[in-house]
Amino acid sequence: GRLDREALVGTLGGIAPDANRLDPRAHRDAVRTLLLSAGATPFTPATCVDGCGEPMEPDEGWEPESYEYSFSDVYGADDVDGDGYGDLAEVTFTYGYDVDTDEGYERSDVVLRSGRDGATLWSVQGAPGFFAAVPDVDGDGLPDLMSISGTWDFVQEWSCDGSTCEDTFEIRISRSFEFLRGVDGATLSGATIDSAFGSHWRESSSSTGPVYDDSSSDRYFDENMVTELDFVDTGHGHELLLGTISTQDSYDQRRRGVDAFVTSPNVRDMERSSSNESTVSVISPVSGAERVLLDSADDGRISIPRVFHGAGAGAVLVERFDVDELEASSTCLQAVVRPCPISESTGGAEGTAPSVALVDLDGTTRWETELAYGSFGAVPAGGDVDGDGLADVLDLAYDEESGDDVVVLRSGADGSEIWTSPFVYGQATDTGLVGLAVSYRENGYDLDAVTVDGATGAILARVPVASQTYDEREEEGDTFIETYSYVDFLPLVDGDVDLLVEHAVVEYTLVEEECFTEVDEYSGEEYEYCWAYYEGRLIDGEVAGRDGRDLATLFAYDLERDYLAAVVDVDGDLDVELYVVHADDADGSWTGTLRRLDDTVLWTGAEDSYLRGPVAVPGGADLLSMRFVEDETAATLTEVHELLDGRTGAVRFELARQVYDLAEPGEGQVVVTMGFTRAG
Repeated sequence: GRLDREALVGTLGGIAPDANRLDPRAHRDAVRTLLLSAGATPFTPATCVDGCGEPMEPDEGWEPESYEYSFSDVYGADDVDGDGYGDLAEVTFTYGYDVDTDEGYERSDVVLRSGRDGATLWSVQGAPGFFAAVPDVDGDGLPDLMSISGTWDFVQEWSCDGSTCEDTFEIRISRSFEFLRGVDGATLSGATIDSAFGSHWRESSSSTGPVYDDSSSDRYFDENMVTELDFVDTGHGHELLLGTISTQDSYDQRRRGVDAFVTSPNVRDMERSSSNESTVSVISPVSGAERVLLDSADDGRISIPRVFHGAGAGAVLVERFDVDELEASSTCLQAVVRPCPISESTGGAEGTAPSVALVDLDGTTRWETELAYGSFGAVPAGGDVDGDGLADVLDLAYDEESGDDVVVLRSGADGSEIWTSPFVYGQATDTGLVGLAVSYRENGYDLDAVTVDGATGAILARVPVASQTYDEREEEGDTFIETYSYVDFLPLVDGDVDLLVEHAVVEYTLVEEECFTEVDEYSGEEYEYCWAYYEGRLIDGEVAGRDGRDLATLFAYDLERDYLAAVVDVDGDLDVELYVVHADDADGSWTGTLRRLDDTVLWTGAEDSYLRGPVAVPGGADLLSMRFVEDETAATLTEVHELLDGRTGAVRFELARQVYDLAEPGEGQVVVTMGFTRAG
């Protein structure tokens, strides 16, 4: 049950594996990732379209520069005013850094507009951080919003007095969550989470003639790192679920003896220690009060939480495993050429298996049971699979004997095992489960969609989704092929859970290769590095919907011909429609059409219009789209957001914004006029 450090600071914290952890934007985007998994809708771009400026790397010789970037957009914001129409949020998000004050900043201007007619409901100007739409937190039955802001402080200290050198590195992060009432934007309450990570290194030495005494120590730590953000239903509103984890790793060694030129043995002392702590708590958005549900200090076990939405109000699903403190040491006589091993010993209880538990909001454990097959994950099924009236749990497991990934269905009533089945993920349907199965090969794997009998776990149907071969080439060469697969679970027809599968094969061809020569500023050595630029071409691809009962094909489109942009029920008849975009290779334009599953076209949208997503209306849904309108006479380019009637495609109202002056500006000038108008 040891923690993998990289998985801890990366995956659990929501930070992308290739992100620069020294850049505060990586931590902002990590919170955004966690909120997305929690069902919130962050009102900020997923990525910076211009690269976000230069990365912040506080190495020697690095000098910061002031910068500021702004992004504006229109988002669907659910029905915040309770009139039955999904509403819209116009958001301008700005972030930057001021070199004079040595401070970073983030702020948002937010205007909430009625989805009925576009009228302004309320606005907030210059709020710190970015915004997200969240579930109802104040219990009035309407969705609310949350403002997320943060501060980031980097500290590095280096000292060396001749005999002793020390290096301290630490990043301190403070995240603030402020909740706003969706209906009028009034502030409810908030919470602040402080965390940090860093390291400390120390080395000292002394000698008198041939006798020496050297010592060194390393310590790495993560404190209060956020592992989970979610919203748990209390029965009278939602509270913020918060999971945090802290680790400490240290390594010390001391060598005493004679100079290395003499082959006599020396004495080496070595010590290593590590500790891990975690807490699971819920925060009231109304009062700001925090209640700790689980604390590893109580029983010495890490608890990674996940809200189990199907288990009823106030239930949290947690994975738990041992992380006893480790202390190891050794003292030995060591010849110059002989290694000196370190012996390890652990404290605390031994042999306690990983477990999964269902915990109430007062901290009471409803049930807890051992995880199957050494599993380290638990996946909610999200429905009543065994027919006892309670939602059940899918325990993601690994069968060490067979080497296969399996799923164990556990009763939502007591956590007992009902059956085991060879697939890796699934969601409940009205008759069983629909999921994904993986078959491993010597040089790759096959991914299949499966339907599973709810009573026995038997796989009833199997359809290939993707086949991936591991390419062990050392160099990509002039041409190489990549395969991409995307699978999602959607309530497509009659409210049942079906599969949306997208598969694409892309051929990449080398376009250009550039090599650069640099001189290392420390060593003075010259080195060369190269960048290769490839152009991708879709050579095969399909997007298809498959029925969760029998995996029969509901619809399929060739990605070279059409692109599926949305699956939505516009008229509320429980039979979905598809918004499909067709590209015209002749002139590069594209046009979207709304179609039934039988490919009957209901209406056609404006040319070169981007679909932004559905917006709920009574008895169905409208569609939010965006297009650019250029006026050559006035030399302007206007970005127009249109709310289209889902049944007819007619424009109900529009929001025109970001009017760019296309006239040739003077030297060093860029003319941008930003504003919002409402029509219709």
